[in-house]
Amino acid sequence: MKRLRYLKDKLREDITFVVVPGADSKIKKLRLPKYIIQGTLAVLIVSTITVNTALVYYFINNKRLSTENGQLSMQMIDQKDRIVRLEDLYSSQLKLNDDMKEQAQKVASVYEDRLSELESLETTAITLIAKLNSDHDVNVSVPTSRSFDRTENTENLPDEAIGPLLSENIEDSGELEELLALIEDDEISLLMEQQLDEYSTLISEVENTLDFLECKPDLKPVDGRVTSGFGIRRDPVTGRRSMHKGLDIANSRGTDILASGAGVVTYSGYNGSYGKTIVVSHGYGYKTVYAHNNKNLVEVGDHIEKGQLIGEVGNTGKSTGPHVHFEIHFEGKQIDPAKVIN
Repeated sequence: MKRLRYLKDKLREDITFVVVPGADSKIKKLRLPKYIIQGTLAVLIVSTITVNTALVYYFINNKRLSTENGQLSMQMIDQKDRIVRLEDLYSSQLKLNDDMKEQAQKVASVYEDRLSELESLETTAITLIAKLNSDHDVNVSVPTSRSFDRTENTENLPDEAIGPLLSENIEDSGELEELLALIEDDEISLLMEQQLDEYSTLISEVENTLDFLECKPDLKPVDGRVTSGFGIRRDPVTGRRSMHKGLDIANSRGTDILASGAGVVTYSGYNGSYGKTIVVSHGYGYKTVYAHNNKNLVEVGDHIEKGQLIGEVGNTGKSTGPHVHFEIHFEGKQIDPAKVIN
């Protein structure tokens, strides 16, 4: 009870505020209960503490956010640098890819030309061999092609090499890498060079063979009867035994004399007992003589083909009747024409 009474007494206590406005004004008194003032002070103190605590928290949080913001800014700068580097790398890769594509297309173009050259050589070789077989009744076999065909895979190249090589538009990066790898290893080039060399050699050999066969004096120059062969015989004029160094082929005056082989005329004129004479150099060590002619139809320096008309059968010089005296010289020596002509 005493405590309750004490509290009531305390609550009844007042605090008086005296206001003196001026000399002429009356003094004013303001009496407020003590508990109101104490409560107001308590509220102010609590509010001050709360506000200060909030300010401290805000300052600390602001400091933390500023630090994080700085770190994020640095990360953004690093990220931008990485993006720039990636863009540069991407541009470089695009340029490299374009360069590779351009290189691959150039090489593909070169190999396309080589393929065309190879096909041309192959066709030429087959044509020449066919001509050789047909004209000279031989049976030279056509070599088996390695077939760098544009539509079929080859035995000598991997399948994956054909597509990139012959593609008109090389776009796929895998094809680029495969083609460039083959180019770097030089597999295609080696195979094509080998094939080209083989065909070039074959063509050269066939051409030389054809040239030799065309020049070889194996064609009988005149249709007619052989009246005297190569070797020792009794001379029809002197009656003495002597060496006859050619074939005498009889026919009527004016009969065509044909070149026994292709060559160059080295003599065309009158030659003593031989009468009107033609001498043809055929190369490969061969030379032919056509004597006792009625007419010579070629001149020195003329290039003639095998079977070409060069003169007419006659009876000029030391002769007992119309015929052609035909000689074959090989490497400076006279040989039996009957062993050469067909």
